[in-house]
Amino acid sequence: HSPLHLVDVSSRELPVADAIKTYLFNSQLVSKADGSMHMIAPKEAEDTTTARSTIERIVQDSQNPIASVSFVNLRQSMRNGGG
Repeated sequence: HSPLHLVDVSSRELPVADAIKTYLFNSQLVSKADGSMHMIAPKEAEDTTTARSTIERIVQDSQNPIASVSFVNLRQSMRNGGG
């Protein structure tokens, strides 16, 4: 089993309104063969300064396995309830 890694995000760093608007916590983590993880985040997170800065901090932090990120346009899916 892999150890649990917690990532703390304060409301000062990412206001709750921005977290909701960007769907940041709907991001997906994918394990890579080298043991690192890749974050797949909504495009809204890339377009919002606070969310993008939060993600950049997380990716740069060597204390967690999240080493890379890509942003995906999920607007149509999110507006229609998924799918």
